[in-house]
Amino acid sequence: MSLRHPYALTLCLAGLNLLSAAHGQLALRLESAGRSETRLASNVVLHVPAAGTPSPFLSPGPFTADWSGWLNVDLRGDFQFQADHAGLFTLEINGTNVLQTPHASGATDWSRPIRLRKGTNLLRATLSRTNNAEATVRLSWRGRGAPPAPIPTSALTPGDDSGGVIGPDRSAVQRGRDLFLVHRCGRCHDPETPTPVPELTADSPSFADIGSRRRQEWLARWITDPQALQPEATMPRLLHGPSADADAADIAFWLGSLNDHGNPPISTTPPTTAPVHVPVPAIGHALFEALLCQSCHTLEADPDAPGKVSLRFVPEKFGSPEQLVAYLTAPERHYAWTRMPNFQLSGDDAAHIASLLMPADKARPVRHIERDPERIQRGKAMARDRGCFRCHDDPNAQPPGPVHPTVAPAMNDLERGEASTGCLALDNPPPNASGQYPARYRFSAQERSDLQSFLASGRASLSRHVPTDFAERWSRELRCAECHDKGEGVPRLGGIGGKLRPEWFAQFVGGHVSYKPRPWLPGRMPAFPAFAAALAEGYAALDGLPPHSPAEPPPDPDAAAIGRKLVSASAGFACVTCHAIGPFSASAVFEAPGVNLAHSAERLRPDYFIRWVRNPQTFDPTTKMPLYFDEEGNSALADYFDGDGPKTLRALWEYMRPGAGVTPPEP
Repeated sequence: MSLRHPYALTLCLAGLNLLSAAHGQLALRLESAGRSETRLASNVVLHVPAAGTPSPFLSPGPFTADWSGWLNVDLRGDFQFQADHAGLFTLEINGTNVLQTPHASGATDWSRPIRLRKGTNLLRATLSRTNNAEATVRLSWRGRGAPPAPIPTSALTPGDDSGGVIGPDRSAVQRGRDLFLVHRCGRCHDPETPTPVPELTADSPSFADIGSRRRQEWLARWITDPQALQPEATMPRLLHGPSADADAADIAFWLGSLNDHGNPPISTTPPTTAPVHVPVPAIGHALFEALLCQSCHTLEADPDAPGKVSLRFVPEKFGSPEQLVAYLTAPERHYAWTRMPNFQLSGDDAAHIASLLMPADKARPVRHIERDPERIQRGKAMARDRGCFRCHDDPNAQPPGPVHPTVAPAMNDLERGEASTGCLALDNPPPNASGQYPARYRFSAQERSDLQSFLASGRASLSRHVPTDFAERWSRELRCAECHDKGEGVPRLGGIGGKLRPEWFAQFVGGHVSYKPRPWLPGRMPAFPAFAAALAEGYAALDGLPPHSPAEPPPDPDAAAIGRKLVSASAGFACVTCHAIGPFSASAVFEAPGVNLAHSAERLRPDYFIRWVRNPQTFDPTTKMPLYFDEEGNSALADYFDGDGPKTLRALWEYMRPGAGVTPPEP
């Protein structure tokens, strides 16, 4: 392959996503025990743990995964392929067998060079598991002028050998299962699964002390019709008929009596996170923008921002500015599975944001409520009868916990076809023979159809936790792409499982990392503690990797000593010019700051670090990181290892492995 630029392959692939709207994915067909499904896959990558399944709709055991699509290059050339796999793997390019593994696991040798023609090249790959052992595959390629790496997602298009471009979406059954889990349908329609997926055991907002945290008037409005206040709410409307407003007011009255003193009036005692300084709305607005709150919220109702939660009801919702501050500093305190992340705000920062959301001219005095034991009991009885304790805890239960009266059809009834009645029937379903109205969701006709398709498929998938399925679902629900694929300077989600160690990923998303990897960004990564571990596992699996980093060989002090020289300005690559190393600041940042290298070994997978340093433009064509290795991978510093690239890169890694205990860099 003749290229005018040593990294022309990298540069030409950067724009391939403009060739087709369907770029960036392959068609993946999964088959097991006579059942199959087709979906889109980002690449030829897969990881299925022992005794696991690649899809919640397929039973564990032997399976076959078939990828098909087009590999697009805009310059003809010779390429080689390699697969790291567990299971039997084959790869064909343009009908030619490129890889066929004779053994069950390990990394294959590099294939012989295969000539790819300019434009589209038909790719087919197959992974087969013949038992219940771990199955995995990660396909890499290399060409002259580009180091070994996964095939860029932008170079892939789903299709078949007839020349057509295909784009199978998630099926109706898949979409229906997502709706069932996100809307907590299993709380009323108990599937009685022996090993439930995580969502079936997820909590709901706690009623404990809710009278201290929420205004009674707002609670009544919310209970009457949640989706009228928040269209994206997953809580249904449970009260109907002429007494609905009065019933909601009674339930709200009971909830208002649940405060931190055990009786009315609503408490206005400032929490321990009370601010020290006078809050300033302008500072709150600047924080609102810097933290990218607008990714999920609007300050006012905005019909042009579907899916975003309006914050205009905040003054009506919270009992006091102090309670809003307490919520902003720990949103998960009373609801672990909340979608609202923890930004680890200081009391002052939370107070500034609270002053923006609840300005003084909109703050309403707390209305003290009179104690009425009879009405309190009536409200609690109504909450029990309408099934509120299916999701929410009863703080006065002994012991406290959810109470599940029988008010909804069992799962087996739904599987027999009764899903067309009740809460899936109509926008305004009639009462049943007992005069009770079903829960009312504002599902679209498509969503109702999807739920019915899922319910007709059976409940088996609700006992099969598939990490990739979890990560894809909750990345959508938590709106991760709103920041990561749209925010300026924020790392993209694609390939993040192949970049970050899953152990560090879980700690970071869980809010347990004390530093910002990119301290120059005005925003910060919020914490989702309840989701962190499963997201880390899922993102690793999305890149064909297990949930734990493999063990590394013992440290090499000799290589680390050379690595210390390599980062220096006097005899190395001058990494210290732009990068801090532990407590030692960068000596002179000319264009853009770099990450602190002392954190690299705990954050990054070693193979990702090595690929990045060898050719940063492969990952980010706009990076200021210079090239230090030629197209053959040789180092420009021939004094070390005679310029051997792999040894040089390994020495850099060995130097950084101690993390916070790294040796100070040379001047």
